[in-house]
Amino acid sequence: MSNLLINGVPLEERIEKEREFYDNPIVLSYSGLSKLLYSPSLFYRHYILKQRDDDETAASIEGSLIHSMILGDNLDEKYIVAKSKPTESVEKVLWALFNEIKANQKPEYAETFEYCLSDYSAELLMILERYNLYQSMKEETRLAKILTTENEEYFSFIVSSENKTIISPETFKLCSDIAYLVSTSPVYKYMHDSSFDFFDFSSRAGKVYNETMFEMSLFGEYGFNIRGQIDNLVVDYNNKEIRVNDVKKTAKDLDTFVNHTIDSYKYWLQMAIYYILVNHNMSTICPEFDGSWKISLRFIIIDNYAQISSVLVSPETLNSWLTKTQEVFDRAHYHLTNNNFSLPYDYLISEKTI
Repeated sequence: MSNLLINGVPLEERIEKEREFYDNPIVLSYSGLSKLLYSPSLFYRHYILKQRDDDETAASIEGSLIHSMILGDNLDEKYIVAKSKPTESVEKVLWALFNEIKANQKPEYAETFEYCLSDYSAELLMILERYNLYQSMKEETRLAKILTTENEEYFSFIVSSENKTIISPETFKLCSDIAYLVSTSPVYKYMHDSSFDFFDFSSRAGKVYNETMFEMSLFGEYGFNIRGQIDNLVVDYNNKEIRVNDVKKTAKDLDTFVNHTIDSYKYWLQMAIYYILVNHNMSTICPEFDGSWKISLRFIIIDNYAQISSVLVSPETLNSWLTKTQEVFDRAHYHLTNNNFSLPYDYLISEKTI
């Protein structure tokens, strides 16, 4: 990174942020490794410069809510249902304003400060320009689009939401219906041990881990750790099986997800990392594990037609994914040790020929 100014960050500040990044243990998840593969410069902005765009889309919120419903999370701790919601673009503006106010707020006023949307006209105009929203209109008209009674009420709702994810009644109903379909489908059996009985929880003989984070060190060879949060991990003592289940809500149909999405979104990398992490942490997960046990990896897919199916990863496919994952680790190691995030690995080491 040789330019004096990159992404609006002066050279001295970039050097300091790089030092901070490399002075701490480097821990990479599937998400970070994916960014390193297709856009190292995006990785640099996100993880080193801390220029993160963490805005959730409607699709990602739905996916997270369905996960929570299926896996039995306490919804009240994560979500709050609004009477109504503005459009996604307007909601993005309101959240951006709220975050800017919070970032610039003096601590002594944190509990008592009154938020009134109309008090922030100048800030709203800047945010609208940043998101290129309503820019063909005059300033008064732009503001009038935001300063409505409905948006004022929603902004007050944001303030009182205590950082919970705000969802509409329609989204809650949709996700509840899908979660119910999953819980009554044949694939649900894979998410519990074989002794599971809906009417007698005392009969359970296995263990179930939901949304559990695992981590391991690759420092000896690569200089970084890997970690991953597994949606659903089942220890089935009756069948001597460890089941790793990754729940995916997709906007595609089942065939498209299996034949294209797994590869294009590199979900194979995510599943291979889960396998590596489970093996490394097996003494904690299942001390009884030995050669008579097996590890099964499955995608639990909910497609755009609300069709629900499980897809089992074969040993042959897993082996090929593990080989590719080794290559990913090698490429990540190259970028990190050379502090070079200007281009993807293949474009760095030699000129591309087509």
